[in-house]
Amino acid sequence: MAEDNGGMARPLRSQWRIRTVVRRRHRTWVASMVFATLGWGVWWSAVVLLELAPDWAPSLRVTAWVACAFALFGLFLAVFSVRARLIWVLLAGVPVFANGSLLCLPLLLDHVPQFPAQ
Repeated sequence: MAEDNGGMARPLRSQWRIRTVVRRRHRTWVASMVFATLGWGVWWSAVVLLELAPDWAPSLRVTAWVACAFALFGLFLAVFSVRARLIWVLLAGVPVFANGSLLCLPLLLDHVPQFPAQ
């Protein structure tokens, strides 16, 4: 294919700027994943504290409220990061699922007899 052009110069090649800034949607996606991670970290910290130091462990209701606060904000950011391209819909599905499952966890734990939501 290079022979088809016969060594022709590529116009504007030297004036091309490489984009070094992170796009806003990517930052929003990362922030939504950070909030999902914080929310899951709250749950796992509470579970570890219940196992190792039950006197220091918060109640599951407090844990659920704090984790759901992170999840709601993360879910908002995840939905806000969706763009009209298929790849962004697929990528935004990851934090939507992570934050959505975090919001559903207290509902699931109500049905488990070992974890009352009190």
